[in-house]
Amino acid sequence: MVAFTMARLFPTSASYPELEKEFKDNIVYTQQDSATFLVGTNIDRQSYKYTSKTTDEQKTSTKKALLNKRFPSQSPLVFDRTAYASIVNGQSGATKLLRNLFVPPAFVQADGKNFGDLVKDKLVTYGDEWKDVNLNDAQDGLYNPEKG
Repeated sequence: MVAFTMARLFPTSASYPELEKEFKDNIVYTQQDSATFLVGTNIDRQSYKYTSKTTDEQKTSTKKALLNKRFPSQSPLVFDRTAYASIVNGQSGATKLLRNLFVPPAFVQADGKNFGDLVKDKLVTYGDEWKDVNLNDAQDGLYNPEKG
């Protein structure tokens, strides 16, 4: 017989509710790490074979939006990372892995300010849409579709 001291649980699996009842006091989440997620976008699409775009108007509109110079800089504001993370981690664990910087916001200090605060001060210089972002861990401090 093999005994495990720990195992990964998948909150969206069919067996999770039963395991949660049995082990509820022993379910822990790992700390955020420096994992990076990348979204690739073909901004000069020529084929629409695998999309839902069927009319010339839809295709032109999509291309115009992708070629908009604000598109790359606004992408973090309109991507709901909490919803995306909940696909694997469930609602209760969705924000646990979120990190808004490559390193923890308090990774290093300069002039009495945390790194996250220094970055936030610089972000504002790129435009008002970056005002009031929250760079702390475990929450989606960039998501704001109204600004994006």
